[in-house]
Amino acid sequence: MTDPLDRFLAGFDGDRAQGVTLALRALARRRARDWLAEAELCWEVHRDGHWSKATGADGRAYPSEEAYWEDVLQVDSWRSVTRRLQIGEVLEHAGDPDRVKLRDSLWGIGIAKAAILAPLFDQLARDDRLLIEWPFWMSVAMELRADALQRRVSDALGHKARGMGEPGHRFRTAIINAMPDLDTRQLAEEFFRVGARVVEGANPVRVQVAAMQECLAEWSARAPR
Repeated sequence: MTDPLDRFLAGFDGDRAQGVTLALRALARRRARDWLAEAELCWEVHRDGHWSKATGADGRAYPSEEAYWEDVLQVDSWRSVTRRLQIGEVLEHAGDPDRVKLRDSLWGIGIAKAAILAPLFDQLARDDRLLIEWPFWMSVAMELRADALQRRVSDALGHKARGMGEPGHRFRTAIINAMPDLDTRQLAEEFFRVGARVVEGANPVRVQVAAMQECLAEWSARAPR
């Protein structure tokens, strides 16, 4: 009986080395398509709360959304889930035929670069600038390696790439990671994003202090004596 992998490789002409290379390219494209499909389905699960209605292999309900993702996607990184949700939300809010165009272009640059661009596209969508700037960022993604693209995206978002130690980076990360679920993590990310505009500075510590001062003034007036 012919091995399934050999049957798959038989569909690619040329010598073994070239056939394996072409097969790997095809598999990478297939993986990118599957990842985008995951992103759209993940967003639906999060948006509609499907995770709270589904059951695991043991027939039991999931105690949290985090437990759902760990079981269904077999991932333990909130960052990888967040990237899927960001892309899924962007694709949902893009009307036809824009959604098809955006999906095809993301498929063309691959999973790694799509994940890098996810937080930027999420921000552009919130600012109603996604469709305007999409062609530019697609061309940038096609030209740059993943590490260089990460630096460009980080600069566009107003902070340095991971590991470069921008002021307050550890503080911001600690606060976000301390949140109990995905909704509150997204709330914390939005808090620092909007706060940076209000205080005209991206240092998360400065944002936190300004928010505490403003909140304390209001709470002091409301708190029981």
